[in-house]
Amino acid sequence: MAKENEEAGMELMPIQAPGEFMLAATGHGPIPESDTSGATRRIREAIFAVQSPEELITAGKAVGAGDVLGVPIEVHDVQLSKSGFEGEGLGVFAIMDCVRGDNGEQFVLTTSAENVVLRVCVAKDRGWLPLAFKIEKADRETARGFTPYVVRAL
Repeated sequence: MAKENEEAGMELMPIQAPGEFMLAATGHGPIPESDTSGATRRIREAIFAVQSPEELITAGKAVGAGDVLGVPIEVHDVQLSKSGFEGEGLGVFAIMDCVRGDNGEQFVLTTSAENVVLRVCVAKDRGWLPLAFKIEKADRETARGFTPYVVRAL
C-alpha cells in the first residue's frame, strides 16, 4: 500500500491526535475532538431518561454506518475520536449528530469509513452542515477484500 501511494505521488502523514486530522488531510483547521458536549452528552441523557429495564438496554446506543445503509440521513454536527485500531485507515472515527430522513428520528452515528469521515469533516470545515446523503456499500471490493462504504446523493 505504501508503495502504491508513493507511486501515485501521495504523501501520507501520521495523525498524532484526532484534532489534527483535518489539518493533516486537507490543510484546513481541525475538527473538535469528542468531548462531553453534543453527541456524547445526548447519549448520557438518553440513558438517564429511561423508564424501564427494556429501554435501558437500547437507550443511548450509537448507530454504526452499516445500520443505516440506504437510509437518507442528515448530519448536523461531527466530532472526531482517536480510533483504537492503530495503523488502519485514518486513525480516527467520526461521531455525528444525525436525523433520519425516513422517520425524523435523531440519532448518533459513528463510523471510521474514510469516504464518509472525509466528506463530513470537509462539510463542517466549510460550513455546509447540515448535509443530507445516504451511505451505501461500494460497487466493488478493495484490493484487500473489503467493501467500503460510500456517500451517495439523495
